[in-house]
Amino acid sequence: MSTIKQVVKQPMIFNQEELAQRKEAVKDRYMTGYYQSYQYAGGSFIYPATQQQSFVSCEELVDFAIEKALAGQPRFKEEPMQCGIGFYSIRIYKPQDEISADLEILYQEAEDQYKQEIEVFNTSMKALLAQQLLDAEIAREERKEQERLAKMKAKAESEANDYYENLIKEQN
Repeated sequence: MSTIKQVVKQPMIFNQEELAQRKEAVKDRYMTGYYQSYQYAGGSFIYPATQQQSFVSCEELVDFAIEKALAGQPRFKEEPMQCGIGFYSIRIYKPQDEISADLEILYQEAEDQYKQEIEVFNTSMKALLAQQLLDAEIAREERKEQERLAKMKAKAESEANDYYENLIKEQN
């Protein structure tokens, strides 16, 4: 049993501003990427809003980059182009409709998670309050029982004293 008193807090309610902040954080993580560390060694950067394309010549890469930029898919500038002998790689943003569809899914997941957090928090606070009310009622009942036993003990001692006093008086 814990000796730390837990405090019942006000219930969480759905807040549209909080949800908007969470959605903005989801969008930022999706658009700019994040670092994914692995359990045993290292990690890598993940860029969900982009796709990587590799080419065997620099000309193909440039032609592809221009074509995609004109189609509304700019180059992802946070990661530089990678070049090697016979290897050229560029990261570009996905088409806007794909990005929008992915973001809608992520927004829905963020909203569902937020609602679940609210539900879990409120359920835990209800359970804590119920336990504290039960503990208080048990403590009240125990005090009543102790008072009742104390009264019974006092009455029994009084009767015993009266009985012995009467016996002593009779013997004198």
